[in-house]
Amino acid sequence: MQPKNFYPDLRNQFEGYLEDTVLEATQAHPLLQEMISYHFGWSEPKPSAGKRLRPIITLLSAELFSQSFTKAYPAAAALEVLHNYTLIHDDIEDNSPMRHGQPALWKKYGIPQAINTGDFLISLAAIIINNAKVGRPDLLLSTFLDAGLEVTKGQHDDIRFESLETVTEKAYLGMISQKTAALFIAAMKLGAISVGANHTVIKLLGEIGYQYGIAYQMFDDHLGIWGDPGKTGKPAGIDLVEKKKSYPILLAIQMDAGFAAEISGDSSVEESCVAELINRMNQLGIRDLSKIRLKQHLEIANEKLYYLEVEHSLNVMRLAEYLNSLFPNN
Repeated sequence: MQPKNFYPDLRNQFEGYLEDTVLEATQAHPLLQEMISYHFGWSEPKPSAGKRLRPIITLLSAELFSQSFTKAYPAAAALEVLHNYTLIHDDIEDNSPMRHGQPALWKKYGIPQAINTGDFLISLAAIIINNAKVGRPDLLLSTFLDAGLEVTKGQHDDIRFESLETVTEKAYLGMISQKTAALFIAAMKLGAISVGANHTVIKLLGEIGYQYGIAYQMFDDHLGIWGDPGKTGKPAGIDLVEKKKSYPILLAIQMDAGFAAEISGDSSVEESCVAELINRMNQLGIRDLSKIRLKQHLEIANEKLYYLEVEHSLNVMRLAEYLNSLFPNN
């Protein structure tokens, strides 16, 4: 969802720190180290690794206030480790067999060891953030722990929604504000906290992170229906096949009782019916409506970034450029 070579130096320098930090903690446990290397994309031959977008946001947030943004490395690493803990557990909970074009960790090594590896990572993340040398360690730790709690609550609701026939738009937005936006909020805040920004600016950065986080999940939901398989690596309409209650699908359920009956029934959606369902969503105007809602959040986020630049005399160009690169063609 972003240009692969966007700020490559920033990413590559951090990647070295992340790999060293994580693998150092597994030196006495070769299988655990092997599993973590495999999941993070550090094994040879190296597969397509994660985007590391949350750490990059953390570092660009820190860069607003200090050229010594490497002070935010521990916070960025802890956040990425936390994120990967959620991915490992989510793949198990969703019965997803693939991750980044290769078998998911649980599929390759078994569910018990995958769960344990996820548990190791969340514990390691807490240690990394707790050992960070910053001016306000309590604020850094509490911000990180709050994010972890929110993500877990969001995942709880996401799983719970699977068994419900209908989910309100308000409930869905509440869920993604926790599951997805919480880590965007944390990334924006943790970078600023690491380099000593004031509370007013930290709060504003959290508000910006919220808007981008909601937009990011909406964009992902949009791709789950209308994404180009050649770019997403997933079949067209995959969320319809899997009967996910994504944002566009929820809008269609609210507007079309027939669509709601078809998507909410016990029987699976056949791939041969996907094109028909997508066409029905297009006729309902869901594609345009979902893009409008996404753009509303992006507009609010960019307005707040502009306010941050004008009122606090901060150069937000690199941060804004990166954040908006997450939404190509929008």
